[in-house]
Amino acid sequence: MALHAHAAPIPDGEMQEYITETELKSSSDDEDEQAAARPRAPLSPEHPILEKAQAQLRAQLISARDRLQAQLSELQEHNKHRQRARDDAALALHDLQQRLRVVEVDQERVAQARAQAAEDLKLASASDAAAREEEGRAAEAQRRAQAALLEARKELDAVGPRLAAAEEALASTNAEAGSLRRDQAAAWRGHASLAARRELLELQIETLEARARATQAEVRIAEEEREKLEEQRRQGERLLETAKTHADKARFEEKRIRGRWKEALAAGEREHSLLQETLEDMESARDRQLRVQAELEEHRAAAARAEELTRQHRAECERLDEEARLAEQEEAKAAAEQETLEGACQQLETTAARDDAAAADLAQEKDKADKELSKLERKLSALESKRASLETQLLEMDRGDRAERASRKALAQKLAEARLRISDLRRQTCALEARVGSEAEERLRLEAFAAEAKARGQSLRQKIVRDEESLGDATASLRLVDADLDKSTSSISRLEARLVELREQRDRGASAQDPLEESLAEGGAELEAAAQRGRDLQADLSTLEERLLRAHEQEVGLQASLGHVTWRAETTAKTLEGLDRALGEEERTLAAYVAAAEALRSEVEGVSAASAELRDKEASAEEAERMERVAARIE
Repeated sequence: MALHAHAAPIPDGEMQEYITETELKSSSDDEDEQAAARPRAPLSPEHPILEKAQAQLRAQLISARDRLQAQLSELQEHNKHRQRARDDAALALHDLQQRLRVVEVDQERVAQARAQAAEDLKLASASDAAAREEEGRAAEAQRRAQAALLEARKELDAVGPRLAAAEEALASTNAEAGSLRRDQAAAWRGHASLAARRELLELQIETLEARARATQAEVRIAEEEREKLEEQRRQGERLLETAKTHADKARFEEKRIRGRWKEALAAGEREHSLLQETLEDMESARDRQLRVQAELEEHRAAAARAEELTRQHRAECERLDEEARLAEQEEAKAAAEQETLEGACQQLETTAARDDAAAADLAQEKDKADKELSKLERKLSALESKRASLETQLLEMDRGDRAERASRKALAQKLAEARLRISDLRRQTCALEARVGSEAEERLRLEAFAAEAKARGQSLRQKIVRDEESLGDATASLRLVDADLDKSTSSISRLEARLVELREQRDRGASAQDPLEESLAEGGAELEAAAQRGRDLQADLSTLEERLLRAHEQEVGLQASLGHVTWRAETTAKTLEGLDRALGEEERTLAAYVAAAEALRSEVEGVSAASAELRDKEASAEEAERMERVAARIE
């Protein structure tokens, strides 16, 4: 009876092991069906996989901080670029002020020329009056000579009848007649000289009248030039106001960028505080993990003791139930996160569509920029033709005097400045074309990145589905392990009961001592086999925990990758906005340069006209001096 009672549980344990192996094989064959039927069991917050997850989170936060620092450095570089642009605007404003000063100097010269022309007109009027007075005096002398001739003729007629009586006075009369003839000849010679002088004075008067008309024309031209210079001054003032407006805009943009930089710095500080909190959570999780590992060591050490193994197994079952409940909660969270990821993917697709629209707008802006560049090239060709004409005028002005040389040198300097500005405009045009090309390349790169992000989102969805299936499989394996542990517990309880019976039989009789010892040995062997099976089950449980750890790590990595993709999409959108703003600023800068080129062209034309007027005035002044010298020689 005792031997039968002792041997009965052994076939039962072997049958139990056979049933367990059969169930494991069937579960491995029907893995997909069981995964669909079983609930998912997520990990507990105190599970050992938290260390690797926290390490990955730390690395991601550090990389995010590095990216934030890189973005801050880019913002600082952009701020420096804006500062350089503001300095360039200040230099352009200084150049404009210098040109305004030159225009004011030209206005003063024109005013001096007008005053000189007025003085020349006064001198011409005075010379005309003097010539008229001289003509009156010559006419009066001619009349006196004619009166004297008439008196002489009368006296000669009176002396004729008394010729016989006045022979003694013949000599004196002849002498008087000779003197009268000499006086008459001198009078005729004076009359001829006066007639020649009159003709010369009439010619001089005509010349002076022509000079007066030319001076009046010069005065009218000077008035027109003054009006043109006033218009140029007003244009310069408007350009100065425009430059001030651009400077105010630049200062506002700088303030806005500084505000964004401060916000980014505050965000970096918040990220740093979040990193510190995460590190603290990781330390606490590491402590919990150490405690869990200590508990696992205790479980492994207590596996040799059957009574403690039962109690620990029950506690482990309760913990696994709690983990199963938490796993259901984590599964719900994973489903919510999956919905969030799908929403993020949809947002990413929407962002990609916006990027496409922005790329189309950028292409339109590029076409507009090309049109503006073509207009600018036409204007540059016009400036080149005007430059050629100015050079021709400069060659003609080289034949003038020292004043013309100085004026030509000033015009050459202005033309050199115009060439420099034109070359600067060309370089800026080339830079703008390169910028537009780089923006097109950036747009293509962003489109490729959006497509890649979309593909990665799809692959992430597929990977999440596979991870969920793996979690279901791991949950099924855990349930199988729980069933094996329950079976091992029942076997151990039966072995304990068998040991109790053997001890009672050993106490009841010494005759059955040897069989009982053999039975005890067999029971100890069975107990060791059961303990070995418990250790194997514990190893299987560790393997499943490692699989769950890898699955959770993959899930965390997928979430981090999706977050990185979302961040890259937001960064891409912000980059496109920054490119649009930069393109607008470049267009405004190009418009300002075109306006400056137009102002410079008008200024060069005004200077050329002023130089021509000065040359004409100098020619008229030389003519007046020549006429005065002729008049002086005549006098």
